[in-house]
Order: sequence, then structure tokens, then C-alpha cells
Amino acid sequence: MSSLSTDGIVLLDFWAPWCGPCRAMAPVLESALKKFGDVRFEKVNIAADPDQAAKFNVRAIPTLVLLKGGEQTGRLVGAHSQEEIETFISSHK
Repeated sequence: MSSLSTDGIVLLDFWAPWCGPCRAMAPVLESALKKFGDVRFEKVNIAADPDQAAKFNVRAIPTLVLLKGGEQTGRLVGAHSQEEIETFISSHK
């Protein structure tokens, strides 16, 4: 995973290949992100990178963590609709 200490906005998607809700939410999340050209998107496979999951205290997946300037500004846990994801990003940017 690239450095998260940027001045920009980063949305981390914590997921795992065996997670059904994660797989179901992937296309919904990608559609939602098309509206936010200023948000960098990074997927974090917790099976391959458990240290990042621990660093962000991820206890359930899917979990979205929004960072601004390297600091967490929001968290959304569970599978959500495109509208809910867009509202989450807008309200925490």
C-alpha cells in the first residue's frame, strides 16, 4: 500500500476475498467513487495485509476508512448502497 501521509483524501476499502458482502459491494463502491475525482481509492486485503487492518482497528469487513491529510475523518462498517457511500464520502471530506 502506498504512503497515506498525503495532503489529499484517501478512501481505504478493507476487504477479503472470502467476504461475500465485500465482493457484492465492490461494483457499488466503484460506481460511487466515479463522482469523486479528488478521492484516491485503495483496497486493503486484510488477509494479505493484516498489519494495516490492525493499524486502523478494523474488526469487521467490509470497512471503509476515509483519510484526509493522513488523518481518519470517517469510518463506515458493513455493506452499503451507492447512495449511502456517496453521502458518507461527501460528509467526511
